[in-house]
Amino acid sequence: MEISELKKKLIYRINAADEKALLVVDQVLNYLDYKQEDFFDSLPAEIQELLMESTKQIENGQTYSHEQVKEMTRERYGFKR
Repeated sequence: MEISELKKKLIYRINAADEKALLVVDQVLNYLDYKQEDFFDSLPAEIQELLMESTKQIENGQTYSHEQVKEMTRERYGFKR
């Protein structure tokens, strides 16, 4: 089936569809739009690599709590409590 025939067929079916079917079609199209607009793919390669590295660090438990960061900052820069 050629693309023009497929478009005509879909238009006919959409025009004949009830509200429930239209909502399902809308959800499918929204999902496809969402998948195509993955912002990660539009980021520079260097940023993508840094984000992937950060994700691996999180998975490996290489993180600090907010309290730990505050304490390290106090020690490093001499801030008082």
